[in-house]
Amino acid sequence: MKKQLNIKNYPIELNHVNSLNFKGLQVADLISWSTFQAFENENDKFIKTIENKHLKIICED
Repeated sequence: MKKQLNIKNYPIELNHVNSLNFKGLQVADLISWSTFQAFENENDKFIKTIENKHLKIICED
């Protein structure tokens, strides 16, 4: 995959990290998972939570 992502003069480096250590990654994981749930399982409960900004309180800590 990394080889396919490298573009001339713009190398891309992929690093695996534990998202528990990074709030930004936790939010990205939650958004990705919520989107997956909405499209693949027709469960929009989590997307609606994000749309209603209920997550703001969690991320301000």
